[in-house]
Order: sequence, then C-alpha cells, then structure tokens
Amino acid sequence: MKNAQKPTKQLNAAKEVSYPIVSPANLYIILVAGIIYSIAMQMAVLLVPLYAITLQMPPLSLAFLISLPVILQLGIRVIGGIINNYFGEKRILMASFLAIALAGIVFMSSETLVYLYVAQILLSISRGLFWSTAQTYLSKLPEVKGRLNKVFGLFEGATAFGAILGLVMAGYLTQWFGFSMAFTCLVIIGTVSFCLCFILPDLTRSKSRETISAGFKNIGRVARHKPLYLAGICAFTAALPLSLVGSFYPVYLDSLGIQEGIIGVITSLKAVGTIFAGLVIARFLDRISLTISYTVSMVLVGVTLIITQMFEAAEILAVIIIFTGLGSGISSILFQSLTSKYSTEENRGSAMAFTTNFWTMSHLVTPILFGAITENLGLSYSFIIAGVAILLFGLMGTVAFRRFIPENYS
Repeated sequence: MKNAQKPTKQLNAAKEVSYPIVSPANLYIILVAGIIYSIAMQMAVLLVPLYAITLQMPPLSLAFLISLPVILQLGIRVIGGIINNYFGEKRILMASFLAIALAGIVFMSSETLVYLYVAQILLSISRGLFWSTAQTYLSKLPEVKGRLNKVFGLFEGATAFGAILGLVMAGYLTQWFGFSMAFTCLVIIGTVSFCLCFILPDLTRSKSRETISAGFKNIGRVARHKPLYLAGICAFTAALPLSLVGSFYPVYLDSLGIQEGIIGVITSLKAVGTIFAGLVIARFLDRISLTISYTVSMVLVGVTLIITQMFEAAEILAVIIIFTGLGSGISSILFQSLTSKYSTEENRGSAMAFTTNFWTMSHLVTPILFGAITENLGLSYSFIIAGVAILLFGLMGTVAFRRFIPENYS
C-alpha cells in the first residue's frame, strides 16, 4: 500500500504542467509573429505623431504623447516577466496582439486628444508585454538549444525587416487612403496575430498562484545577478541608434540640407545593418568568444557615431548608418543570448524583462542627453560624446566580462 501511494503523492505535489512541443515549425511561427508585430509597431510610430499634428496637438502635449510609452513600459515589462510563468508565454503574447487591435479601434474613433492617449496606453501595454515574452518563449523552445545566437539573430533580422515594411506601409496607406485605412490595418494585424498564436503550443508553466508572488521575489534576485548587467549594457547600446533614428539623426541630416525623402531612406538603412547582423553574423557568434563579439559590436557603434558628424555627403552617411545598424544588431543578439544563458527557466521571464528595460531606458535617456548636449555644446559634440563612451565600454570588454561574469558563472 505504501508503494502504491507514492506516485499519487508525487502527482499531487507537482506544481507544473508540461505541454508537448509539436514541431520545429514553432520557431518559424514566432519569427512570422515578430515580423507582423514590428509592422504594426512601426506603423504606429509614424502614424501617432502625424495624426496628432492633424488634430493640432500642442508641441508639449505631442512630446508627452510620444514619451508616454517609454515611461509605462518600464513597469509593464517587469509585471509581464513576473506573470509569464503563471499564465504562460503564449497567453501573454495573445494579450499583446489583442492590445494592438484594441488600439487600432480606438484610433479609428479618435477625434480628441483623450482617445489618442488611450490608444497610446494600449500600445504601451502591448510593447511592454511582447518583446521580453517573445524572447523568453524562443529561449525555452527545445529546438533552439545550443544555437541561441543564431536563433536570436533570425528574430532580430525578422523584426528589422518588419520595421522597414511597417514604415513604408504607414506612409503610403496614409498618403493614398487616409488615416482610417491605416488604423484599420492595425486592427487587422492585431486580430490575425492573435489568431496565429492559437497554433503555438503551451510551454511548461506553473499552476501555482505562488508563482506570481515568487516572481516579485525574483526581481530582487535578478537585480543582484551581475551577468544580467552586462546584457543590459548590450541592450542599451543596441537601442541607442534606434533612439537616434527617431530623434537626432533626422535633425542632423536636415541641418545638412538633405531632403526629407532622402532622410527617410538614409535612416531606414540602419535596419539593413541589423538584418545582416541577424541573418549572417549571428550564425558565427556561437563559435566566437562572447568577449570578442561584445567588443566588436560596441566598437562598431562607438566609431560610427563618432565619424557620423565628420561627413556631409548623403552617400557616405548612408554607408555609415548601415555599419551602425550592424553593431547595434550584434549587441541586440548578445543581450538576448546573455540573458538566456545566465538565467534559469524559472526566472527567465523576470530576467528578460530586467535586461529589456535597459533597452527602454535607452529610448528615454538618449534623446534627453543628446538634447542637453546639443543645447549647450552643439549637435556634433552629442555624437562624439556618445560614441566615445560606447567605444570605451567596448575596448574594456575583457575587464567587463571579468567584472560581471566571474568564473563561477561560466
């Protein structure tokens, strides 16, 4: 009788439930979801300020409307990382796509500033939930074991490709059909992506409500885990050029007398470098020392920022920003793979949320710092100071790895 009771006790004691992984096709579904999500987000990035202008929104209100997502995402990402293991990544992804569809509906009916703020809040929730959750889901798929850099590279390339499509679609849809059609596309994208998630299998998740309280305790543990700060530095660096694309890159190009259309083409080339990093360079990162990869990525970003302000020819600046995107793309891959490597499946969601918030902080800090330096010293000094700082971090790669990743973590 005693022996017969043991399996029952073990079954009742189990707090986790596992679902089968049906096929490697799950990886490609996530990549497609990343492309579609990036299309929607980049459409929103362009549509929100353009639509706000048509509503004659004051400059200060417009600035707050644009910065609102950055502030909210800091908290939302942490909460999303905590609840991942209880609700499961699949359900969190579905919630993020549903938020896009709802935001599109609000945009379609928006004729006042209040509706715009509500829609931006919904987009903030979506952004805060999607990225770290998708990265966590990818890292847990059994078919990615041993090739994290390659897989995260594919994801980086896919989302960069979606970003280009989103910007192009938003511009031409608005020009040809108006804002209503563009916002309708957001609803369609969100709904289709929500349905696409049903194909994905559930990964192992906890059935215990204690998981959520444990998740809040994990925040303290994650914050004390040194390797994640190195991943955070990579995340901050990866996001910095993207922050500039939405702020001071266009300002610098405009100061050179370059036309708006050419400015759009030049800034979009940052994604070309990111795609190359994700689809080509990432294949070799698993065979190269992490220290070398870290140094190369930081040096690329630092040097290209420094030399940007030395040139005025559009053709040369176009080449430079491609290499900036290349360094940024490698840094982005590294922050995801470092976070996955130096976390466990139990705290992966919290760890991803923690390091991804360095990405978010870059979007908040970079424009402010560039604005302050430009106000006092000039725009050229902004590029020089930022570039030198990143370059120094890159050249100290060996020291950084010894400091943040002691031998007992290796």
